[in-house]
Amino acid sequence: MSKNSKNTVNLFTHTISLFYEDVNGDLTANGSGLDTFLFPSNRSSLESEVQIGKYITNPEGVTFRQKDSSSHVRPYKEGKGDFYTIPRSSEITPISENLRDSIIVGAQSNAFDDNHAELITQIVRDHAIGYNKTRIKLALDTLRTGIFTPLDEIGRPLEEGTVVHKRKPENDITYDFTATGADIDTALLNVYNAYRKQRGSIANICMLMGQGWLHALLTLPNEAKALKRIASIQSTTQSLNMQPPQFEDIQGLYVVGRYLIPGALAPVWILGYDPGMTWKQKVTDTESDFMPYDELLCFSTNDERWSVFGGIDVLNDAGKIERTTGELTFDTYFENDPPTQIMRSQSRWIYIPGDINKVVRSTGTFA
Repeated sequence: MSKNSKNTVNLFTHTISLFYEDVNGDLTANGSGLDTFLFPSNRSSLESEVQIGKYITNPEGVTFRQKDSSSHVRPYKEGKGDFYTIPRSSEITPISENLRDSIIVGAQSNAFDDNHAELITQIVRDHAIGYNKTRIKLALDTLRTGIFTPLDEIGRPLEEGTVVHKRKPENDITYDFTATGADIDTALLNVYNAYRKQRGSIANICMLMGQGWLHALLTLPNEAKALKRIASIQSTTQSLNMQPPQFEDIQGLYVVGRYLIPGALAPVWILGYDPGMTWKQKVTDTESDFMPYDELLCFSTNDERWSVFGGIDVLNDAGKIERTTGELTFDTYFENDPPTQIMRSQSRWIYIPGDINKVVRSTGTFA
């Protein structure tokens, strides 16, 4: 490769980050992804592994000392628990001769650079949206199943990177809405009691509902009781209209209201999620909703949950390999014959739900 060609590569590698900054600004203009709501604490490092116990702590209180006595020694305790590999995702898009030809068909020669810039922007946008959707789905599924499960290109769980958080069976419950006498309030109280039994925070309890649960909330067990429930939700929401700031600017998240379940000590926030798009990881997959129709998740915004981003190897402006970190990184390289420019995106992350037993899932039977 000639010196001038190398300079071109270096310039592009540096500039591609500016394309991503512009695209990411557009994508987040209407709010952040649901993953940032479910796992709000963010940590980044250059490491390839994470020690789960480092993020799950319960420090002891302090003691008092007698006058003129020495201070109590409080040793620092290293996190306990197994180390897990932070899985890596990497996607490439080749810009081939055929693709370059297609952007100059019918264009004036001086318009090539503008068209090429638009092509780069679209490729970066496609990559960024793909990562954003995957982060949202993985975040939801980690809380739903209690397992962080990155999938490979054919849909198999990666053995290196899968983390089973060991939720207790009593925190993964069911309710049969087809049974005689089934009542949504009973179903919700079962969830509430399971959550509180695990010492979940009583403040800002959220129930994120699939569409089946939301429909049951507004219709069951009969129209008169449903109307009374809706009135209660509206009045409670109006009297306690200070929504947690975590609800703000989350794309697709909406607040139905605040509801005091009969028999519960504290009201809960009823939430729904509709991002305006469906999920599929591969072209051949069947589209599905991000939040299953028949499921409900109960948790509090006060409980800690972590997004941890690990180290990634990229080509720097000098064409050398260096390690960096971040939610999403881009670099580029070339293949000479035929002349092909490769755009590459990479990310490396894992979700740590703190105490997974402070997240309760209920699956309803509706038909």
